[in-house]
Amino acid sequence: MASSQSDALSASRGRRDKGQNLRQVLFSQRKKNLKMTSSMEISIHWFRLDCLRLHDNPALFESLNSQIVKFVFILDPLSFKSCRRGPSAPVWQFLLESLKDLDCKLHKSPYNSRLCVFKGEPTVILPKLIRCWKATKLTFQASQSSYEALKYDKIISNIAMANGASIECHYSHTLFSPEALRGVFGDNIASSYKEFVKMVSFLVPSSPVLQPSPCHTAPLSTEVQSSESSKSDAPDEVPIPSLEDLGFTDEEISRLCTWIGGETEALSKLFSYCCEEHDDKNMLNWLLAKESLSPYFRFGCLSVRFFFSRVQQYNSNTNGCHSFFVRVKKNLLLREYSYHLAMATPNFDQQLKNPLCLPIHWERDSDLVEAVVKGKTGIPWIDAIMMQIAKEGWAHYLARKSIAYFLTRGCLWQSWETGKEIFSKYLLDYEESICVMCWIEDSCSGFISGQAVSLNPCQVSRLMDPEGIYIKTYLPILKDIPPQYIHAPWMAPKSVQEEAHCIIGQDYPQPIVDVNLMEKICQERLKEFMINLATMANAVVSK
Repeated sequence: MASSQSDALSASRGRRDKGQNLRQVLFSQRKKNLKMTSSMEISIHWFRLDCLRLHDNPALFESLNSQIVKFVFILDPLSFKSCRRGPSAPVWQFLLESLKDLDCKLHKSPYNSRLCVFKGEPTVILPKLIRCWKATKLTFQASQSSYEALKYDKIISNIAMANGASIECHYSHTLFSPEALRGVFGDNIASSYKEFVKMVSFLVPSSPVLQPSPCHTAPLSTEVQSSESSKSDAPDEVPIPSLEDLGFTDEEISRLCTWIGGETEALSKLFSYCCEEHDDKNMLNWLLAKESLSPYFRFGCLSVRFFFSRVQQYNSNTNGCHSFFVRVKKNLLLREYSYHLAMATPNFDQQLKNPLCLPIHWERDSDLVEAVVKGKTGIPWIDAIMMQIAKEGWAHYLARKSIAYFLTRGCLWQSWETGKEIFSKYLLDYEESICVMCWIEDSCSGFISGQAVSLNPCQVSRLMDPEGIYIKTYLPILKDIPPQYIHAPWMAPKSVQEEAHCIIGQDYPQPIVDVNLMEKICQERLKEFMINLATMANAVVSK
């Protein structure tokens, strides 16, 4: 019995010794891994909201010079609030698809990695990641969205450097870098779009950078070993959320449009975009088309520099497409001009203290604004546009101008800032700089050249959609209203309304305003404001 007890004790000691040896081996291996990773250069590449791509991403390529790279995206609550106050379901869907596509591409060779997603403010998340991963470098695309965004980037840079990481940020969201434009305009801004085009004609658009070679990305699968102390400070990684996770209802999700987000889709669309017929004179096709690439520019799924280089190449190799190239270049230069203004102008996104915006005294009527947002104004052209924007996240630029005119100087006399907020919630291609510039111009709050054009919604509707096909597409309740009444259905006799099963005031709302009357009142208000402004300016000059 003593012998059996001794054998059992020996076996127990043996198992304990083996366990201790295993722990020692694991501890030794961990120390080796920590030593190995601590001797390597570790970079964090921060994918920002406007650069969700691998091609033509100079900041990303800079990070690939390191031995280990961690790819990060941060769901910033300041950029995306709750789904009720933040972007609509189509915008979120496009972003989430873009993130999934990016993660999928990072899983493949030559990257052999993944996208790490975190939720919080970058000023809090990034320093924690730098400490946790002992990163020596932080790379990201520099912001070009506003004057204030430049200051934010400096804060990020200072925080990163205070935690021991160097900074590499590059401009790649526009054709011309801010440095190139500064070389032309100095600290000033172009006085007009015409002057801007004239001055930048001497500049050559930045060329897209090449894709990285596999030898640069081979070590990316190496995992970073974190110390126990840094682990406790590490932010929690989160999965890419679903629309359900964000609080959207089944009804909202079921109404989603057919836009597909991501770099893969963007590059596929680019090829077909160049091969399509762009001289279509049918306005209805313009209104219903979903071939625009602008949403992919907004989220950086498609580089505008890469796009321009391909269109330029297509123009050189294809006969009869010069007019197409001219239109594309004009639109891109308008975008460049808006970014030029936004980066150089404090408070560009608001009326107060904005040196480029006139101080027009707008009214505030939440009921009128709500009717516009919900497509319940009783004016089919306006309601159809808003239904398209709410459902698909997109509308033709002429349709958007109609909304801007109607909401501001045309009929309702509401602030352009209100319109900007509406577009920021619903449009897939919302880029603040160009959206603000357009709202300021369309409301006659700035960038005025010549006489203000009238965009009476009933008249524009008859011009662009004479048969009412566009209207009936997004307002099916009006599908049986005859074409001669579709643009102003309140003018239809009661018998016509009954036959169409659409009684105005019951099945479809009465107009919230008398369009013709309000148009005259708003024109008089604008005229009076301009006269007073000119009087004040003359008084200042005479002094």
